[in-house]
Amino acid sequence: MSQNWKWVTIILMIIAIGVLTSAILFNWSNWELIPGTDFFQDPDQKTAEHMENSEIPNFLSIPAGLVTGYLGSVILMYLLPQRLRVIAERFSRSPKNFYHLVLVGFLGLLLFSAIGAGSVLTLGTFPFLFLVLLIEFLGTWLGYTALSYRLGIFFQMKTGWFTGSPLIALGFGHIIFYALLQIPLFGIVLMILLVSLGLGGMLATRFGSDQPWSLSVLKEGFE
Repeated sequence: MSQNWKWVTIILMIIAIGVLTSAILFNWSNWELIPGTDFFQDPDQKTAEHMENSEIPNFLSIPAGLVTGYLGSVILMYLLPQRLRVIAERFSRSPKNFYHLVLVGFLGLLLFSAIGAGSVLTLGTFPFLFLVLLIEFLGTWLGYTALSYRLGIFFQMKTGWFTGSPLIALGFGHIIFYALLQIPLFGIVLMILLVSLGLGGMLATRFGSDQPWSLSVLKEGFE
């Protein structure tokens, strides 16, 4: 059984590297299959258009995104190890819990977006927009890091490879998700799913504290 999972792991890594390489060579974009775009356009012509539009070409943006995304997640792991573990454990539960987290995250995303949109209507509340965006970004990235780490741990347990190395587990999960995000159109759907799932894991665990969302502490009297 372990041998089968080792082959699955190797194949997944080969596919991920193949997708990333293809995205670089052919200048893939998540928006390619949206009407009005040309997926089969010559890669050199795409690169030239990116340069004319001051867009960063894929051979720079994809490796940079892969490395900086991993390093950002590593920083979170060192800053908030216990909270990341709590969120990662929440992802380990039943498939029903998975759907629950996606729903909670999606509704949370809509709520934060509504608050952010409403805050720009008056000058006094305009700064709330930046606060909401910061909470959304940090919460989503915290959840994504925990999800990548959990995926890596799953394959570590199945294969017996590099067990006890959270950084390698994180790296494996991050490479798999990052590669899938580069696939045209599918990457957009996956991004919405990962954002909802990551934000849902963060909200369900109250930013990884595993404490209920309650104001009971405010009901206590002051000394």
